[in-house]
Amino acid sequence: KEQEVRTWIEKVLGVKLEDGLGALELQKVLQSGVVLCQLANKIKKDVCKWPRSTSQPAVQRENISFYLKACEKLGMTDNFIFMTDNLFQESTGKASPAQMLQISTPLRCGMIG
Repeated sequence: KEQEVRTWIEKVLGVKLEDGLGALELQKVLQSGVVLCQLANKIKKDVCKWPRSTSQPAVQRENISFYLKACEKLGMTDNFIFMTDNLFQESTGKASPAQMLQISTPLRCGMIG
């Protein structure tokens, strides 16, 4: 499932996903919120506030909140919206593949092929 999400994101954005530090783990790539905001803006121009690229968790969480607000603007219901902490799983260190699908669901629901 994680590979399915990665492939879809790379297809939509037209880039290979990395976190800038060479990490290829999808959770780490999405954790900054930058890729999520880029995806939202692919659906509707400027629907998502442009994120700041940083390794600071507080700013990354803010970027994710921009994405979640964009999902609301796009008409996504709460059952499709994930929690910011889904990308900051301290106990396991990794979001599950099911969470990765949940994270991408708002954008994959028929809005972009």
